Amino acid sequence: MAIAVVGLATAFGSARRVPDHVPPPDAELPAPEVDSLTRAAEMGLAAMIAPGQDTREAIIACYAAMERGLSADRAAAPLISDTPNEVLARAFTTGVLQDSSAHELVTLFEEARFSPHDMLGWQRIRAEQSLRAVLADLQRRTAELVA
Repeated sequence: MAIAVVGLATAFGSARRVPDHVPPPDAELPAPEVDSLTRAAEMGLAAMIAPGQDTREAIIACYAAMERGLSADRAAAPLISDTPNEVLARAFTTGVLQDSSAHELVTLFEEARFSPHDMLGWQRIRAEQSLRAVLADLQRRTAELVA
């Protein structure tokens, strides 16, 4: 009898365990969202490297260009009430962004936008590097979706 109870308990316990849901790789990202964010990142990079801007202007112009690019996609469009971190969090939650460089880019944007101190050249370089890393990740994922 004790063996039967242990057997039932074991069977019941293992039947109740629900495996973690793992979405199939081909269902993780809708192509239009990746494409829209890729275009937005490309617009941001163009704004970042435009001549004649200081570091603060370049980083803010980059973020503004990316917001304009995202506004074309209803699913990814930033809301008026969104903070930069909320836009970023939504992109990570939906799986559109995966590269952590986006966090650094948003941090640099917030510093450029809201701090009174001078932004230094290395911060512009780091913002550009972060954006290029995000763009490379998006382009790689777009190629995977097409393949």
